[in-house]
Order: sequence, then C-alpha cells, then structure tokens
Amino acid sequence: MIEIAEGKRPPTKAYERFQVPTSAIQSAIQGVPHAKWLGEAIRESHGWQSFQQPDKIAEAIKLISPIKLWNEVAKVLNSTAKNVRDDLQLIVDRRNKISHEADMDPTNPGFRWPITPDLANYVVSFIDDLVRAIFTVSV
Repeated sequence: MIEIAEGKRPPTKAYERFQVPTSAIQSAIQGVPHAKWLGEAIRESHGWQSFQQPDKIAEAIKLISPIKLWNEVAKVLNSTAKNVRDDLQLIVDRRNKISHEADMDPTNPGFRWPITPDLANYVVSFIDDLVRAIFTVSV
C-alpha cells in the first residue's frame, strides 16, 4: 500500500476505499513520508487481525492487487481455487481447535486428536507453498 501511495504500483479499488484517520491526513499534509503515516494507519487498521481465513486473506490482498487471489494461487500450486481454499480452511479450523478447545476428540472423550509427523510436515509445506504463491501472484 505504501508503494501505491508513492506511485510505484497502480492503485486498486480496495486501496482507494481504505480509510485513514484524520491524524494520518494531517501528517500527510505536513509532509511526513508515506511510509510513516500510512504505515501507522495500516497497522492501526489491520494490526489486530489474524488473516487466517481465505476470505480475509483475499480481502487484504485486494488492497494491493486486483487479482482473483485463489484462482491465481491455484494456478501456481497446480490445484483448484476450491481445493486451496478448502485445505487452508481445514488447517485454520484445526489450529483453532488446538488453540481454543485443547484439540480434544469429541468422538473419544478424554483424548486429543492425533497429529502425525506426516500431517505436520504437510501443513508446514502447504503454508510455505501458499505464502510463496500469494507473494508471486500479488507482486
């Protein structure tokens, strides 16, 4: 977004709708560099968000790129947009179960869902590939 403000990237519709506080506008009027006042506004607006859900990630990318994120990411990953989104959603759901529900197995009370090394390796690899693909398609 700072690159857009500095004229290094074309603006998107979502970028043009991004709201900044009046304190940021005052800083801009006073000649404070974009990196400072816009960076602070972005952190204030997004700093509390986790950007785990596929829709939230796509929404954030629209601030810097007009692409249809999951379609483009799927091409890079040789998959479909639905499969990429579904895999990410499953990982996020499992993360939330671990984080908020102690990862307990409701079908086997008193026991946690198993996590195998293969599953952990798959998740790490998927997230790494996903992030690289997002970067590739949104630059």
